[in-house]
Amino acid sequence: MCMRVLILAVLCAGAPLAHAHGDVHGRIEHLSEHIARHPGDAELLIKRGRLYLDDSHASEARSDLARALQLAPQHFEAFYYLAQAEQALGEHAAALLSVERFVEKAQNDAARGRGLMLRGDILLADDQPLPSAEAYETALAILPEPAPDQFLKAAEAYHAGGSQRALEVLHRAIKRLGPLTAFEERALSIEQEAGRYEDALRRVERMLATNQRLPFLLYRKGLILAAAGQGDLASQTLGLALEHIDALPEQRRNTRAVQELRLSVQQAIDGTH
Repeated sequence: MCMRVLILAVLCAGAPLAHAHGDVHGRIEHLSEHIARHPGDAELLIKRGRLYLDDSHASEARSDLARALQLAPQHFEAFYYLAQAEQALGEHAAALLSVERFVEKAQNDAARGRGLMLRGDILLADDQPLPSAEAYETALAILPEPAPDQFLKAAEAYHAGGSQRALEVLHRAIKRLGPLTAFEERALSIEQEAGRYEDALRRVERMLATNQRLPFLLYRKGLILAAAGQGDLASQTLGLALEHIDALPEQRRNTRAVQELRLSVQQAIDGTH
């Protein structure tokens, strides 16, 4: 079973959902007809550029958004979408310039934070994890209501850059948003990978105290004990995990996820002998 929570999928922070309904191609064609009649209308170009982004036509989006900004520079929000298009095209330097112009002109912390999160995404895509993490952290400091995935992005970027600040970010996230499963499990994995077995065991004990997902957490505890050289305790804990699995209702016990967990537990037991 994969231990690592994969959070690093680069998301377009704050990307609009308004275009999720209807035929995107049809809407693009409809806007194109209007633009043909009103070629100087920057708002129409921005709308079509965003639709092109939604439809994964980054080159066309970039053209529309750049043209809109030439016609009406006051529509600075177009810099955000232009940066997304440039990022999608792998034009990281241009994307950074665009998003920085958006952040400079943003009129509130929510917008600035959204821009800084995008800056972090671009830097991460450009294989600059530590500058990316710093951009995420700056965003987290000003966002009125940061989301769990935004904390996780910062933690993952620090971890990818080899920095122990990943755990600091996760601890702040837990303090601010509570002990969410995603936070606790990622922190647990980082502690285990770093050989901080005492910290990892304390964390997994706190997680076990919630009486949720006991078989999985007992499996995690067994792996940590085994890595810490406590083979006998590891075997006992893994055996307890098997008992909890076998005590599950038949319908749940026979699900693919539980069967895979059972196989992983049995393999771990075999490895301790």
